[in-house]
Amino acid sequence: MKYTALLALLLFSTLHLHSQSSGITIPKEIHFPTPTSYDRAESTVKACMQWLVDNPIDTDPSEHKRLAPFVFRWLEGTDKASVAIDADLMKYTDKNSRLIMVFLSGWALYQLQHGKANEAAAREAGLVALINSYSNAMEKVRDKDIEKLIKKRKKAK
Repeated sequence: MKYTALLALLLFSTLHLHSQSSGITIPKEIHFPTPTSYDRAESTVKACMQWLVDNPIDTDPSEHKRLAPFVFRWLEGTDKASVAIDADLMKYTDKNSRLIMVFLSGWALYQLQHGKANEAAAREAGLVALINSYSNAMEKVRDKDIEKLIKKRKKAK
């Protein structure tokens, strides 16, 4: 009986982990040797970015760790999105480092959908993604800077 209960528990925990996984297939080696390789990877990168934006930072940390480098490497070399990291952003990501990729993904997704002309709107989309991911996370390091930002934005509405 103990063996059956242990096996059932193991299977249930495996199913739970799998259900949180994005199901996105990315290459084991992340490199983009030609400009067209960026174009070919765009739909996969968008799916990765969308997963990062849609899921709180405490959802499946291993999946976040798997997807984030792929997105980052794509952002480094593509000309379809142009994101920026500055000192203001760093104060919102220093305590919960996964938020930086959420922010960059929100920004880049905006640019991929609307073009690169409106940098302020793209930055705003990144901040909204960051706030949502932080707010919806159950396990996070409390960050007074983000909480002040959330209050400030609520007052502005």
